[in-house]
Amino acid sequence: MPASVGIGAGAMSASFAITTGTVASTTTANVTATYDGVSRSASLTVQPAAPAMLATLSLQPSKVVGGSRATGSIALTAPAPAGGLVVSLASSNPSYATVPSGVSIGGGASSATFPIDTATTRKNRNVTISATSSTRTLKATLTVSR
Repeated sequence: MPASVGIGAGAMSASFAITTGTVASTTTANVTATYDGVSRSASLTVQPAAPAMLATLSLQPSKVVGGSRATGSIALTAPAPAGGLVVSLASSNPSYATVPSGVSIGGGASSATFPIDTATTRKNRNVTISATSSTRTLKATLTVSR
């Protein structure tokens, strides 16, 4: 915030920028302006950033021939915190589609990918891939074909 703000001739107000930093909890600051011995104050409240949550889970391709590999992609609603974020992964049928137990999204990053290995099958199988972090679980269907 600037130490002073100029108000042009004939104007009754002026705008200025206030840059805030990251806060861990709601923080309130007072901003005071003084002109000709008269002061006026206003409160400025800074909220902590919303925590990163799972936004999307996608599979590429969503249909594969058994024995080939697909790739899962996870995106977050915001960058991961400084220490990173671990997302747990699961397959509804690991006999036909296996995923790692989890994937780490590094601090400041907002997405990650993971491999999905498939096994050969005699008939088409739909396998649900799940990604869980905190209180949110996302699911996507992978079709493993013969």
